[in-house]
Parts: sequence; C-alpha cells; structure tokens
Amino acid sequence: LLKHRFMDDLQHLYQLAHGRRITAFDDMFVVRYQALGQTQLPRHTDAGDTSFMIALSDSDHDFKGGGTFFDVLGETVECAQGHLLTFDAKLFHQGIPITEGRRYLLVGFCFTTPEAAATPGNLTTRLSLIPDTST
Repeated sequence: LLKHRFMDDLQHLYQLAHGRRITAFDDMFVVRYQALGQTQLPRHTDAGDTSFMIALSDSDHDFKGGGTFFDVLGETVECAQGHLLTFDAKLFHQGIPITEGRRYLLVGFCFTTPEAAATPGNLTTRLSLIPDTST
C-alpha cells in the first residue's frame, strides 16, 4: 500500500471529500463476502471518524447482489471495482447479501483528530502500530 502511494492518494481524496486529513486508523482490513458463507453484514456503525471502502471485486464477473445500504439515504450504494466510497463512520449502514460468487472490499476506519495520532493501539498513516508508552 505504501509502495504504490496509496496513503498519499487516500489523503488527497479525504482532503477533497471531508476537508481534513487522516491522522490515524482504528483498523484496515479486507472483507470477504461469499455466497456459501458470510453473504452480508448486519446494520452497524464503524469505529473512528470516517470510513472508506474500496471495491476489489468486479460485480460483472465476480459476484451477484451486494452493495451497501445507508439508512440516511434509504438506498443501496454500489461501488465499482477500484472505486473508493468514503462516509461518516457514525452513519448506520449494512452489507447487502450477495447471491453468487465472492465480493472483496478493502475497508478502513479513520481518525481525523490530532489526538488520535498519539493513541496507543491506533495505526499511523505509515501503517505502523502506535506503541503504548505509558508503562
């Protein structure tokens, strides 16, 4: 992710979309939905201040169904492969079931406050763990 300037690009997009920079991450991981396993994710909010997801799978070839339903919109948003969707982490949303194949997403829970950059357990924007120095 660092080698391919992912963080630089993500910071630029966050500045455009939210008017602020990412200071730390609560978490970043790949989500896998599969027709014969976890097909969906129940209604929830995320950790952090803002969240992002990047679609890693192609809905025309890799899976059928899916999308993310946002309560505030009252509709399902579909994210095309390689596209980024960012939103307030406190918005209720849920992963809509897929009916065929596998769907992969890169998901991140982001902080945008200076104090989050010093909180033990968070990840820095260099993707390294912030150590607990209180002991």
